[in-house]
Amino acid sequence: MTRVFQSTLQDIGARLRVLLIGAGHYPHAQNSDNGVPALADLSSVPPSILLIARRFIDTWALGMAAPLASIDLLLSDPSSPAGAVWTSGGVAGEVATGTALDSPTLANVSAALTASLLDSTNQDIWFFVCCGHGFWKGTRYFFLSDFGQGQLDPWSAVLGLDGLKLGMRQMAPRQQWMFFDCCSNIPDDALDALGRIGGSLIQPSASALARASRTYGSLSQFGMYSSTIGALAYGVANAPSRFCEMLVEAVDGSGAIRKVQGQWWVDDRGMIEAMRTYPDRIDPPNPQFYRFPILNASDANDRMRLRMLANPPTSLVIASSTPLMALKSAAVSIDTLTQTIFSKSANASGGNAILRVQVPALQTIKITANFSVPSNCSKNQEIFADLPMADRVEFPVP
Repeated sequence: MTRVFQSTLQDIGARLRVLLIGAGHYPHAQNSDNGVPALADLSSVPPSILLIARRFIDTWALGMAAPLASIDLLLSDPSSPAGAVWTSGGVAGEVATGTALDSPTLANVSAALTASLLDSTNQDIWFFVCCGHGFWKGTRYFFLSDFGQGQLDPWSAVLGLDGLKLGMRQMAPRQQWMFFDCCSNIPDDALDALGRIGGSLIQPSASALARASRTYGSLSQFGMYSSTIGALAYGVANAPSRFCEMLVEAVDGSGAIRKVQGQWWVDDRGMIEAMRTYPDRIDPPNPQFYRFPILNASDANDRMRLRMLANPPTSLVIASSTPLMALKSAAVSIDTLTQTIFSKSANASGGNAILRVQVPALQTIKITANFSVPSNCSKNQEIFADLPMADRVEFPVP
């Protein structure tokens, strides 16, 4: 089974079609042999892909730019080598708990791609995420779970991601979102292979590309990639990968940075800003782990709207001082032009050396700090509460 969700709505017009591929288990590539690199199993893949699927079903569906029509999901899980299964949340349209999930083999991915595009129109939105091992050899590639099974041509079970992007340009959905969460390093075994590596599943042609433009209209295609050429991608054991964690947080709402026709929308530009500022906004235990180049590619003539928020987003203000501990004992107030958003008295218990406060977005904010140590002084600064976060405030204390 690849389809884990099918909308029960009838005649819904424009539709959102989701294809998720998680290759976490590589049973035929556990050891390096005959030109086949050893691929370690990835315990971060199942939590990543399943988190995204659940978000679509439980949270995102009602706010998307088009109603959620289907989710096709392929998954290989190192903790379930006999085959992963689906756990239902009881939402209408989901398959039952215990339904076996197809592994992302070359044949299954081809079938799932075909299913996700069946009867699609130019009004539809296509959303794609792959998570697992990858590499670069002239273009980006993704290792599928049956890699290494074909002894005569082990490199056939590889998905050409850049080729897929090109092939998708001739498909009907005119808004396409593509997220590649995999390494882009250059393994020696790949360099040694002289023949063709993998395929894109869609054969592009000049005539088909031209015909798609005439028939379906202009294309908006946006992509983000978790690694630059020659670099590795990273995950957390038994938890979502850092890239998928950041992706989910952006779609949750931090990717909304401006209104469109009076509504707050997560869009392509907001996704970039949300993921770029994630280490500062979320304040994870190891922020440096989340600081890495995130490539993006956009082919659109306007902002691409993905998800409309029910409530306005807020901007994050981060304030600190030099020396760092001075702000901890200072009296601080944060005000808009009409109201006080935050205040604390001098030497208040629980004071933080670095202040992090959510404030109303897109307003002028005044931050005032009265210091008693290391010297008596008052400092203030006005900033604009941009989204997803304002410029950082630093108070030098003499």
